[in-house]
Formats: sequence, C-alpha cells, structure tokens
Amino acid sequence: MAIADLLLDAESLFQDMSFYLNKVTIALVIILFGLVIGKILEGMLRRLFSRIELDERLTKVFGARRNYARAIRRSIVRIIYVVTVIIALGTLSVLSEVFTLLLLLIVFVVLVSWVLAGIEVVPNFLARGALTRKGIRVGDEIVVMHSTGVIQGRVLDLTLTDVRLKRKNGDIFFIPNALFLRQAIVRKTHQ
Repeated sequence: MAIADLLLDAESLFQDMSFYLNKVTIALVIILFGLVIGKILEGMLRRLFSRIELDERLTKVFGARRNYARAIRRSIVRIIYVVTVIIALGTLSVLSEVFTLLLLLIVFVVLVSWVLAGIEVVPNFLARGALTRKGIRVGDEIVVMHSTGVIQGRVLDLTLTDVRLKRKNGDIFFIPNALFLRQAIVRKTHQ
C-alpha cells in the first residue's frame, strides 16, 4: 500500500512539474522567437535605411550629422525585445509581480538619487550665503588657495551651486560654493 501511495504522489508531482515545465518551455520559445524576429528585422531595416539614405535625409532636416538610422533601428528592435519579454512573463503568470518589483526598484533608485544629489547640492546652496557675506561679486578678481594648487581668475557668475571663474588664458572653472567655506580666498579687485 505504501508503494502505491508513493507512486501516486510521484505521478501527481510529475504532473505539477510538467505543467510548470510546459510554461517555462513556451516562455523560452517565445523569447527565442522574439530574438530571431528582432535580428531579422534589424538586418532588413539596416538594408532599407541604407537604400533610402535615411541618415543623409535626416541630416538635411535636423542639420546635425548623426547616425539616425542606427538609433531608429536599435529602438525598434529593443521594443520588439521588450514586448517579447512581456509576453513571456505573461505566459509564466508572473507579469504583475515583475512589474511591481520593477516599480519598487525605480522608486528606490529615484530616492537614492535624490539623497545623493542632496548631499552635493545642499552644502553648495547653503554656502552661497557665505560667499555673499564675504563680499564676492561678479567681476571680482579672486585667488582660491586649494590643496591641489592655486586657482586665480575673474568671477563670471555666482549661481546657487557654484562660482564660475575665468582665467587669463580663457579657461573657465566651475568651483562648488562649498569649497569656498574650506579654502582661503583672496579678493584682489572689484570692477
């Protein structure tokens, strides 16, 4: 009796596994089919765009020489790949879970980006007031003593995040406002 129960359990397990294996196989076939279609379409678009001289025509329209044909071709092929993966995930019945995971990942990346941007922007924004109190204005000739060397130039612009200095040789430096809190500044002239 125990062997008969064991065989029934094995048969039930095999049926469950074959159901999922069939889904996985179908999803893999869909992905393979999408990859093949994408590659064939990419070759056809390459020949078509070359034959109609798409890059030359779009260069005349937009005035800038770019590889428009390649960008359009790759975009179309990538759309086919994304649609193929979406169909395959739908076949596996995990599409909503994957979209939820992707949405959470996007929210996480945006939040981390905001935090990292804030780490850089907030000190520079707050240091802008200190520059005003030090009397630094557009047109001043200043020297900034920095651990890597001396930067001397005329102040072109004071923004919320940086000071733009133009050296005598024409080089323009963008110096973060927060740097002025940590470094010595010598103001030479104001015009």
